[in-house]
Amino acid sequence: MNWNCQPLGPNVNSHMERLHPPEPGGLEASLLQMINDHNTASLKLREQTEKSKKEAIRTAMRVSDLLVNAVNGNVQEVFIIEKRIEMEIRALAAAVARFSKQTDQWLTASHTINTAVKDRQTRRGATNVISFWTHNPPF
Repeated sequence: MNWNCQPLGPNVNSHMERLHPPEPGGLEASLLQMINDHNTASLKLREQTEKSKKEAIRTAMRVSDLLVNAVNGNVQEVFIIEKRIEMEIRALAAAVARFSKQTDQWLTASHTINTAVKDRQTRRGATNVISFWTHNPPF
């Protein structure tokens, strides 16, 4: 047997009632009552399903909005941190350049001092040799 549970519609009841009025408490009256009950239950179920569907859509949209806000908040925080890091990198690069320049200046100064000391020692040594040979000629 194939039981089709779809509502038959309002025309079936009125059409059947017009042909012959059902006997109260009879089989036709019971069938008509079952059809009416089925149609009423189907309508209520359809309304409840539609209401649940709308509520599910509203809830899904709310969850989606919350997720987007959470992700956007984290993304915004990441961008702020990234900007801070970039600023620190620039400051560190400037400090490294400044220290590198100072190091070069110190190296140049120490090289100049070493050269002057060596030159003076060389001249002093030459002066001592000349003085020694002048005061003590070899022949």
